[in-house]
Amino acid sequence: MRRILSLTLAFILIVSIFIPIENVYADDAYEEAGKILQELGILKGDSSGNLNLNNPLKREEMVVMLSRLLGQEDEAANFNDPRTPNLFKDISKFYTPYIRWSVDRGLIKGVATDRFGFGQNVTVQQYQAVLLRALGYTEESNDWNNVPNHARQHNLMEGLSLSPSSYLTRGQMAVMTLNALRQEIKRGLLTLAEMLDLVIPEPFKVEATVTVDNNTATFTGQAQGANNLFLHLKPASTTITTGDQIFNVILDADGKFNHKVENLQVGNYQFRFQSGTKYTDYELFTIKVLPFDLVDVTASNLKEITLSFTQPVDRTVASLVNNYTTTAGPIREVRFEDNDSKIVLVLAGNMTQQMKYKISAVKIKSKSGEEISIKDYEFLAFDS
Repeated sequence: MRRILSLTLAFILIVSIFIPIENVYADDAYEEAGKILQELGILKGDSSGNLNLNNPLKREEMVVMLSRLLGQEDEAANFNDPRTPNLFKDISKFYTPYIRWSVDRGLIKGVATDRFGFGQNVTVQQYQAVLLRALGYTEESNDWNNVPNHARQHNLMEGLSLSPSSYLTRGQMAVMTLNALRQEIKRGLLTLAEMLDLVIPEPFKVEATVTVDNNTATFTGQAQGANNLFLHLKPASTTITTGDQIFNVILDADGKFNHKVENLQVGNYQFRFQSGTKYTDYELFTIKVLPFDLVDVTASNLKEITLSFTQPVDRTVASLVNNYTTTAGPIREVRFEDNDSKIVLVLAGNMTQQMKYKISAVKIKSKSGEEISIKDYEFLAFDS
């Protein structure tokens, strides 16, 4: 059962000059905040289930939302106390009990003696004052000129950059409300959500560092608010041919991770993390041009030997069968993979599982002109 926080809110709405609202799409933060408030029963959509997060927040809508936030929507919807008559001539029948309830609770005042301001938009600063009072900062909320400063100090604007005089969209309101629910009230050690018996999911956040070693990138860090984690990697240079890649990142009990991506091509990459429908912003790292060298020799099946290099090879000599000798037997065919950074030697016969072999190459040349030779490089045949 929800505990009801007795809040003394004096929501004084000030008539301001009309400023057109930009018709922009809500970003991921608005969508996530709106979804959380919807699950808590605080924010509801239209008949089609659309939360309309890009629409401006109306004064009457805010009153209904406040009744849900305080767990008193049924009482507000059916309010009919004769001691609190309807003072306003500009409200519709549906909203009349809600607004009478809000006046009775001292939550709101009209823009004039007999006018509520029905249909008017709520400004950022007006909603900042409401949330400050919800957190117990009544004195600060009455210090009108400094309300935006107090709102920032108490983290109400986290993730937002809005002018105090601009009109508030429903998506922006959702973010501000969620920020307020996560803050401690002025007199007590509980958050506003805890006072209202609301369970707020942890915000999704990833702190990560990228360490580049030759053509390997290691992602180390910690994820918060994530049951699973995926790494999105996409080329930011046209020379990279691998395309977009997604990796499942293993988290420990504390959300820490260490994930290695090997054999990356030279160039710039963008990466971000995902958990469910939540994403971090893209960040950038670079794989620099490496000295031409052999990275590894593998035999993941018993018919082929794969030589991996730091740079693409020149096929002129590398494609000649007699350029190679190996204790694994005669070579039947040479082919190339991964933008010519891998040479695959196809054997005439089969290797033996988990037996060690050696390979040599007279000359391997990179496309940029660097040249190396390979002498008795040992590898293990292992068919997984």
